[in-house]
Amino acid sequence: MAESSHEKKLGLIAGNGNFPLIFAQEAKREGYRIVAVAHHDETNAEIEALVDELTWIYVGQLGKIIRTFRRAQVRQAVMAGGIRKVKLLGNFRPDFRGAAFLARIRSRDDDTLLRGIAEELEKDGIQVVDSTLCVPQIIPRAGVLTRLTPSERQWEDVRLGFQTAKEIGRLGIGQTVIVKNRVVLAVEAVEGTDRDRARW
Repeated sequence: MAESSHEKKLGLIAGNGNFPLIFAQEAKREGYRIVAVAHHDETNAEIEALVDELTWIYVGQLGKIIRTFRRAQVRQAVMAGGIRKVKLLGNFRPDFRGAAFLARIRSRDDDTLLRGIAEELEKDGIQVVDSTLCVPQIIPRAGVLTRLTPSERQWEDVRLGFQTAKEIGRLGIGQTVIVKNRVVLAVEAVEGTDRDRARW
């Protein structure tokens, strides 16, 4: 059966965690045909049952991502899930396009890497769209999300945590902090958020 020229296609660059699985399920419900690239030793293998086409790659194979999407005539793609930064320090296998990209960028912080990858994809006619495209329900509403409203002392921890998180984000260190009694107990770095939570 030939593919319809009007078929909705979406590329999925899947990292680790549950988010790529959730995104794929919801995108399928929205009627998209999902062409995914998944990362060895990162992406949950359950992704195979949730997408229409799947290509496994190693971290750094930017050229293979672009070729996969171009062959499938994908014009829009989403990045979902993380990549452990330790992969960028040793155990990764960039192809020519990936190595050339890494040689050009001045910083390896998350924001620079993600923006740079998006720009590389867009050079080949693949627009990177918001990862909440098919899952608007996961965006928390403004206000208190728990049954109990924080005490003023807890709000002090929240304010300190927010200020600290903004600063480590600006410096490209991480995105998560753990605060208790106005003491910063942990700051996310290369080990990732889950490791920070496990320590406390």
